[in-house]
Amino acid sequence: MKKTISIFLAMLMIMPFAVPFASAADAIGTIAVTIDTADLGGKSVDSYADYVTIGTEGVIFEESNGPAVEAFNKTTESYDSEFEGGNYYTFTVKLTEAPYYALPAAGSFAEVEVNGSKYAALVQEKNTVSGTISYILFEIELYVGDPMKNLKAIDFHVPAPVAGAVPADLSQVTADNMGVIIVGIEWFPEDPVFVEGTQYSFQLALETAEGFTFDKNIYLSHDMADAIKIGSGKNELKMTYTFPILEAEKIIGADFTIPAPVTGETPAATAEIVCDNPNITVASVDWDPVDDPYKLGIEYTAIISIEANSYYKFDSASAFTVNGQNAVKIGSGAEELKVCYTFPATEKIKISELNATVIAPVAGEAPSNVITTTGTGYTVSVLKWLVSGNPTETITEFKQGKNYEIQVKFVPDNGYVFADDVTAKINDKNAFLCMENSVTGEKTFVIVFTLPLPEYNISVTNGIASASKAVAGTTVTLTADAAPAGKVFDKWIVTGATVADATSASTTFTMPENDVTAEATYKDKTYNVSVTNGKASASTAVMGGSITLTANQIDGKVFSRWEVSGAAASDKNAKETSVTVGTSDVTAEAIYEDCPCKCHKGGIAGFFYKIVLFFQKLFGNNKICVGCGAKH
Repeated sequence: MKKTISIFLAMLMIMPFAVPFASAADAIGTIAVTIDTADLGGKSVDSYADYVTIGTEGVIFEESNGPAVEAFNKTTESYDSEFEGGNYYTFTVKLTEAPYYALPAAGSFAEVEVNGSKYAALVQEKNTVSGTISYILFEIELYVGDPMKNLKAIDFHVPAPVAGAVPADLSQVTADNMGVIIVGIEWFPEDPVFVEGTQYSFQLALETAEGFTFDKNIYLSHDMADAIKIGSGKNELKMTYTFPILEAEKIIGADFTIPAPVTGETPAATAEIVCDNPNITVASVDWDPVDDPYKLGIEYTAIISIEANSYYKFDSASAFTVNGQNAVKIGSGAEELKVCYTFPATEKIKISELNATVIAPVAGEAPSNVITTTGTGYTVSVLKWLVSGNPTETITEFKQGKNYEIQVKFVPDNGYVFADDVTAKINDKNAFLCMENSVTGEKTFVIVFTLPLPEYNISVTNGIASASKAVAGTTVTLTADAAPAGKVFDKWIVTGATVADATSASTTFTMPENDVTAEATYKDKTYNVSVTNGKASASTAVMGGSITLTANQIDGKVFSRWEVSGAAASDKNAKETSVTVGTSDVTAEAIYEDCPCKCHKGGIAGFFYKIVLFFQKLFGNNKICVGCGAKH
């Protein structure tokens, strides 16, 4: 028991000084390193800690032995004191394992991923005071500057050679990157047009746009196919690409449109054949059997000779159609072939329009069955004449005021057939189908002729009629024109008819079976004449008439003038004057002023003067007023 306690106490005394138990070091896998070179251009860097990021735990720089990154300009084969943008530099990277972490064994390789690209770095060892430490030291070339302006790959497109075509010029060349400028293109060999059987190459002269550089390992391609880079300049390059040996463009097929044989028609000629491939020329066409026109019930074969246009050849597997149907190819020539197609047996000719001309009805004449046609492939005949609305009425002669129907029968000739939607015209009028025979193909069409009642002429002077022509029994209205100045309507003078009221400016008559003439007549209008303080030579007058006006004698008044309306006075200041009547009633008034004579004066003097005048008048010794002419 005492021995056990002694051992336990001894352990307690040792524990504070004991070295902790060390576990196994953590293995370092892939080392991720990011070196940011975008902003190094124009800078002199003493410490690269701000530009290098280690993304893997357990790896550190060995700062005590110098910088972990050194910049070596491979172009000048020297270390730059200041980075120049757009150049490639060799970066030397030295990384050491941290305590409790272990790189792979010395002499083996550690996997390092720098800016996304993987490399293998040799693991080395070095002795330190505390023991042996593993490290890696590797070099990597990196671009200094904006990586987006470092052109790593460019794809170009130049139109491929086509036999007979002109080689593409600079305007036809495109690139998928705006950082490159295409400054020139050359073709080898230098033919004005591409020639079949020749292998062509082109060379492009390239420059970078401002601020861009070519990556030293830039990949150039044409339509994503490898191209050859010439030169290694960072701002100027050339690239070349060689096309396969040029072959003529192959014609793999075409469709030919040709009018199908129709009984009775002439076989289609070469000019009537249409090919949907512009690179083929139709040389000729032959028909088997040779019939002109086509006969009924025969299978005709069209043999079309065709030629490939310049710079084109027929493919050995080319296939052709005629009117959309598979045709037979004869021959295997690359430049000339024949295409054969057999049409179904010819059928009857379809007629889509019929026409006929008959003798139209004329009043008083008997119906005629004479009929003609300008159409072919059918015959025509008059089936019957009918009275519209009374088909059983016998027609001996046509009468006015009735509608007559004619039925015309159309019969197809041998080898012809009427189309289901066939139309017909009789005397250039659209006819209507009224009967048909599905067995014989006959069709009967009908049109209607109208024989209207005769119309008679109506002629009007100084007015209008409700119609210029009318049939007998029609009521016609006459309306007189407005009367001229100073006139009024008088009466109608009508020949050939009797009007309802000849003295009315608007009247009617019933149209007889003859022409009618009518004339509206007019008379002078009478105007009234009224006079105040006088008299007129007449109480009425017509326009332009002359009236004499005479003013009254009024004691104590002296005549002054006439005031007249409706007429013009010859002298308005004369007691007796004449006036010319206008177009309205005449009114006239004599206007007076007080007489200045003392016999008309008032007061005592006037009183005694009037007594003297009285006695003079009493004894027959009258005095006349000098002013107004009154007798005293």
